Amino acid sequence: MDNTRCFRLRIPIKTAEWIHEEAKGNKRSLNAQIVFCIEQVKKQRLWSPNCTAALIQNITKDEQS
Repeated sequence: MDNTRCFRLRIPIKTAEWIHEEAKGNKRSLNAQIVFCIEQVKKQRLWSPNCTAALIQNITKDEQS
């Protein structure tokens, strides 16, 4: 895949066990579960009050294009 990057990730054992169980429960690969979790945090951040100004700027740029 051209739009991916591979890298090593070190995480605490308990976190690794938890994410593995979540992946199994959601019928996802471990990689897919990690990406899903990151995307969820990304969405939350996008809609947080601290990001409102940046979001408005992005919307304004898109409307002007």
